[in-house]
Amino acid sequence: MTLEEVRQLLATIAGYDGRAVDARTIHDWHAILQPIEFGLAAQAVRLWYSENRGYIQPHDVAVAAARVAGIDREPSITQRRLEG
Repeated sequence: MTLEEVRQLLATIAGYDGRAVDARTIHDWHAILQPIEFGLAAQAVRLWYSENRGYIQPHDVAVAAARVAGIDREPSITQRRLEG
């Protein structure tokens, strides 16, 4: 995903939760979401907000994008520590 696509995605997200978006937010989100295709991320945001309230975070977009794509994501190290 490009910086411009992340800006568009965050504009959509702001429509849901009213957050302020600035250049730093765009760059920070881009650092995490760059590998995800824009269309997939947009679907993921719609999915997430159909099931949740509040502020979505980049991790939430990545997890929802994996769900949309049918990918079973491996649990993070933190998740394994909490579960184990």
